Amino acid sequence: MNKWYIVLSSEEVKRNRITRARRFGIDIVFWRDSKNEVHAIDAKCPHRGANLGLGEIVNDCVQCPYHGFLYDGNGIAVLIPSLGKSAKINPNYMVRSFKVKEFMNSYSCGMVIKIPKKISGGLKVLMNPILFNH
Repeated sequence: MNKWYIVLSSEEVKRNRITRARRFGIDIVFWRDSKNEVHAIDAKCPHRGANLGLGEIVNDCVQCPYHGFLYDGNGIAVLIPSLGKSAKINPNYMVRSFKVKEFMNSYSCGMVIKIPKKISGGLKVLMNPILFNH
């Protein structure tokens, strides 16, 4: 079973700005797109290992600070500048993405991230997962 874990306060993730966080031993970048949807992807660019958290948000995507690759909210590379804007990119060229949900209750508002079983099974965390029906 996949599990949901609280990772950030909703207020920490701003529109069109990268928020970096290390959770569960993974460096993750979070951002809100122009539709105010939150995305989370692994912070390590698969091309040369650059930290995507040092990049920018361009057209609702994270831009790698090293060679300018653009990754969408699903972690898929949508632009490799050296290949040109019209180049077809192999859909397998991607970074790991995470499902994110925001919540609000009478105590607080925040966001949770879904950690796949293959990762969460070996985690030693000091919090309980939040279970959703999804």
